[in-house]
Amino acid sequence: MAKTEAGDIIYINEKYRSFIDELKTNDVLGFKLLDNKESFILAVALGVNQPTECKKKRFGWTRKSYIKSADKAMWASVLLGTATTDEEINQYADLDKSIELCEQCAETGFEILKQQYDKAEGDAELFERRMMKALDLLYTQMVENDI
Repeated sequence: MAKTEAGDIIYINEKYRSFIDELKTNDVLGFKLLDNKESFILAVALGVNQPTECKKKRFGWTRKSYIKSADKAMWASVLLGTATTDEEINQYADLDKSIELCEQCAETGFEILKQQYDKAEGDAELFERRMMKALDLLYTQMVENDI
C-alpha cells in the first residue's frame, strides 16, 4: 500500500470510531455495507446546518485520494451554500476548505447519530425509523423548500 501523506486524510472525532464500528457490526442503518467515505457523507448531511469544530483527538477516517469527482462537487456545494459574497463563492473550488467544513458538519452529524442511537437504547429498528424520519425532514427542509 502506498504511503499516506498527512494532507491526504479526512478526519473525524476519534470518539465516534467505536460507535461507528458498533453500527457496522450490528448492521444498523446498513452501515455494514458502507465504507468510511459513505458514512462520512451521511454525517455531513445530518450536520450540514450546524458545523462544529472538532476540539478532541482526531482520527484519520478516509483518504482524499478516494474521493471521486462527483463527491468533490457535492462537498464543494456544502461550502458554496455558506457563501455570502463573491469572494467567498470563489473559495468553494478549494477542496481543502470544502473538506474542512465537511469535517465540521460530520462532527455534528456523528453526534446526532450517536444521540439518536442512545435515545433508542440500542433498539436498531426504532433508531432506523427515527433516522429515516429525520432524513425525510432534512430533505424537505433542504430541497423541497428551495424549489
